[in-house]
Amino acid sequence: MDLMQDEQARDEQSKSEATDPTDPAAMLALIQQQQRRTERQLFSGLAAIPLAFGASWLLGYAVLFLAIRPEPVLPLSRQVALGIYFGLLALAALCTWWAVGRSSRGLRGTSQRQATMYGFSWMIGMTATTTVLAAVTRLGVDEPVASLLWSAMPGLMAGMLLVSGGAVFSDVGQFKIGLWVVLSTTASTFAGIPNHYLVMSLAGGGGLILFGVSQLRAEARANRAARQAGDRS
Repeated sequence: MDLMQDEQARDEQSKSEATDPTDPAAMLALIQQQQRRTERQLFSGLAAIPLAFGASWLLGYAVLFLAIRPEPVLPLSRQVALGIYFGLLALAALCTWWAVGRSSRGLRGTSQRQATMYGFSWMIGMTATTTVLAAVTRLGVDEPVASLLWSAMPGLMAGMLLVSGGAVFSDVGQFKIGLWVVLSTTASTFAGIPNHYLVMSLAGGGGLILFGVSQLRAEARANRAARQAGDRS
């Protein structure tokens, strides 16, 4: 996603060089320029995914922490607190669906498949993780073990999605925040119950929100630079 940040300068250079349509170098510059535009469109709007899941973690885990601690701050039962958490995750999944549809609009072929696969990997991963955890809980595992699993597995899944996405798309920022989420999730398992919910809320959810905000700013800079280049041309 950080591919957007410095590409406008390269686009302008490509425009200045691509003046002769019969020149192979000019044609190559035009192809590279179009590829960069496609990449920007491919990732445009996908910042909503970490923002949505980050907000669901920040609020959902905070509710669990405040409701399940020895001296509850929120007068909610465990079932109600979990219901709020799962409801927030469902909203994040719907937001992912919207973001994927928006980012892939107008794309065709490989680019459309990339946007669709990247976005749906988040929704499918979270849904599958929740389903597996529900099945494990039905086996009657101890409550402390179940609590750690419910917080750790979604965090590890999201962190590794970010790490792999950063590696595939050469996005250092995404790779770093993925490592942060993985490390935060691992550290939360040593924080004890219910403190692990607080760690996941602030470090995990907060980290995803910061990453999403940084991507929104990168998108805004790229769009602003594109408009300025269009005005000059």
